[in-house]
Amino acid sequence: MAATVSPPEPASKPRQEARCVASPEAADCNNRVVTFDEAKNRLIDLAREHGGMLTAELVERDDDLNANQDIVAAAAHAIAASTNIFATGRDGGWFPYSEIRFSDLR
Repeated sequence: MAATVSPPEPASKPRQEARCVASPEAADCNNRVVTFDEAKNRLIDLAREHGGMLTAELVERDDDLNANQDIVAAAAHAIAASTNIFATGRDGGWFPYSEIRFSDLR
């Protein structure tokens, strides 16, 4: 008789999501890890929602972005290096720019 091999369990994220559905007040259920592309798209969406202007205050208020500061900062640097973007650096806070202005955002 052949032994049955169970597939490996997926990474902890699905288990965390299931636990968060059962107990949404858990501290780590409010935020999720975002990818570089998700962070970049969320920053662009925030700018679009605010007339082409992205500020550190807007970014730092977003729970998902705030929970992923390193990835979001890297995404902000990539955006700031793009064409048609005007970025003003910042010394305080974790977000590296006080504002990022998109000159042509559709």
